[in-house]
Amino acid sequence: MSKKEKGISPLIAVILLVVVAVVIIGIILSWGKNLTNTSVNEVSTFEDNYGIDTVTMLKAKNFNNSKLVIENLKSKSAVTITGYKIISDLTNDLLNTVVNLPESVTIESGTSGSIDIVQPSETKFDVQLITDQNMYIDVQNIPNFQKQTFTSTFGETAYTDYGKSVQQTTDGGYIVAGYTSSYGDGNSDLWLLKTDSFGDLDWNYTFGGDSEHDYGYSVQQTTDGGYIVTGVSSAGAGSDVWLLKTDSSGTLDWNQNFGGAGYEVGYSVQQTTDGGYIIVGYTVSYGDGTDAYLVKTDSSGTLDWNQNFGASGYEAGKSIKQTTDGGYIIVGETSSYGAGGSDIWLVKTDSSGTLDWNQVFGSSSNDSGNSVQQTIDGGYIVVGSTGYGDEGATNIWLLKTDSSGTLDWNQTFGGAGYDYGRSVQQTSDGGYIITGDYSESGGTKLWLIKTNSSGSQLWALDSDLNYSGYSVQQTTDGGYIVTGTSTSSESTPCGSGTCYYHDLLLLKVDSAGNIS
Repeated sequence: MSKKEKGISPLIAVILLVVVAVVIIGIILSWGKNLTNTSVNEVSTFEDNYGIDTVTMLKAKNFNNSKLVIENLKSKSAVTITGYKIISDLTNDLLNTVVNLPESVTIESGTSGSIDIVQPSETKFDVQLITDQNMYIDVQNIPNFQKQTFTSTFGETAYTDYGKSVQQTTDGGYIVAGYTSSYGDGNSDLWLLKTDSFGDLDWNYTFGGDSEHDYGYSVQQTTDGGYIVTGVSSAGAGSDVWLLKTDSSGTLDWNQNFGGAGYEVGYSVQQTTDGGYIIVGYTVSYGDGTDAYLVKTDSSGTLDWNQNFGASGYEAGKSIKQTTDGGYIIVGETSSYGAGGSDIWLVKTDSSGTLDWNQVFGSSSNDSGNSVQQTIDGGYIVVGSTGYGDEGATNIWLLKTDSSGTLDWNQTFGGAGYDYGRSVQQTSDGGYIITGDYSESGGTKLWLIKTNSSGSQLWALDSDLNYSGYSVQQTTDGGYIVTGTSTSSESTPCGSGTCYYHDLLLLKVDSAGNIS
């Protein structure tokens, strides 16, 4: 009898074959799923691997001027792109349609490549990349840097229009306050404008009287979605601090005037934590000379209290913010105190407007503070101008103090001309953004300066256009919005000289200060 050979029974063999088949099918399906519909979700920096697909390792690195830059991060093989499709909710024949590239683009491992695509209108968009292997790779939430920058001007030829204050609104648009002689009833009227996120006008209103000079200097969106504005209303021989509250559409809710028989101006306003409003400016009607004027109202604009600060000289408050202790920080200028001329004046009060402390910074030249903000360390950042520069020059002056107003450090920016710092804000990286202007032989130019947390310059936009910057704010996309004025290249005879006219300027730049 022959010996029976040992082996795998037919039943066990079948089971093993089924298991192997299931594993192989699973691997194929998983591999195919990853390759045929991969996703790269909102990756904006080279170092950030969030949302990078582990199979294709593709990333949307940048998009500008209709070029989409794709990074191939350490993929084992090259990826060849032959076409694309933009995914959009808009009705457009060029969108949601496969577009074949004139020439395929191969992106080797660890390198970048770019493809030209149709310019979308959204600030962020999705695109499907099509490869030579018929893989569809979804690249999502690509920042549209071209749509993140714009330059808009508002006004009529041969008139003067200024933007003095800007803030990004909760809908992603912008609210601007200033003044206009192009529109309205008077010689100049307070002007309130609302734009969408692209700088296109949503609505605008003018406020003022016949044959009067009315100005808007500061605006803020309020907690109810409306807007609070301060400025000056002039009628007859004097002027008053003017406080206006509108709804979300710019329709006037109420307005209040504050002042006496002389001249009063409101330069800065903020909604306070109790729902009321705080204003700073100057007064001639009260005090010994021209004094800094502090006005606190309730939510309806009814006066709660007011304070004036100063001596026999000239004092004015230019900017105010409520501090974390419920008090207020003010910056402006004084000629009654300090080293001579006018000096930067930093004033801290409690919640009732009573003086806590004040500090003076300056030289024998004329120095002025224009903007202040409390910083994340509890101190304060101030920008203004100083005569410390070259002989005959005025430079931008940036000062950082501790919580008691003692100077931590200061930096100046400028050359041999007249340079002014008008607005400063601490940025999300702990540094600062400044806007103002500088002068040269060709006229006045807008200056936008980004610094680190120590005030050292990182970059600057020194536009060669005849612009001036009065207010700057960092936007939710990491860029910056600036308002000011653009000077017309056209001029007309004006008395014994020449008159240049101005349009209100709204300028949006990206996080590096670029204008597309």
